[in-house]
Amino acid sequence: MKSFSKLPLYLGLSVLVISILFSAIRLGENKSVADIKSRAGTAGASLSLQFSAPDVVSVSVTSEKEIAGIDAVITFNKDAVTILPSTLSAGSSFVTSGGEVNEEAGTFSFSALAKGSVTAADVATFNVQAKGAESVTASLQFAQGEEKSAVIEKASGTNILSQGSGATFTVLGRKGE
Repeated sequence: MKSFSKLPLYLGLSVLVISILFSAIRLGENKSVADIKSRAGTAGASLSLQFSAPDVVSVSVTSEKEIAGIDAVITFNKDAVTILPSTLSAGSSFVTSGGEVNEEAGTFSFSALAKGSVTAADVATFNVQAKGAESVTASLQFAQGEEKSAVIEKASGTNILSQGSGATFTVLGRKGE
């Protein structure tokens, strides 16, 4: 009977040792799971703007996943430059629509649909113009957040935009005014 009286003590110690081993294994697994999550968070799409003299701005996209389309909202200094929406033209892998300037908000927005399987391409180009006779330094940026710029993944239909890089450049003034 005495040997059975110590049974709960031995069972309790066994459960404690097993719990400690199990916890150590789980903590080790969580580190590798956290690493996978951090890599997945940066594996979205990236939009970028590039300026080519004298007045052309290019929009390009890079993604690890297939892209269905893009909604671009670009902010600009409305007092310094004008974006010419009539000059919006699609890249070879996209069809564009929209091209609307909101002068009050200082935004230019358009949409682009991918023609086929696209992961990296030039999306569109458009022209900018200085408002006055003097040359100005302008900055264009992608507006991000709710109902702003988005890159839509083809498979899931979700926004995978993780980064948008803008451009700062000098636009020559309009002479003869």
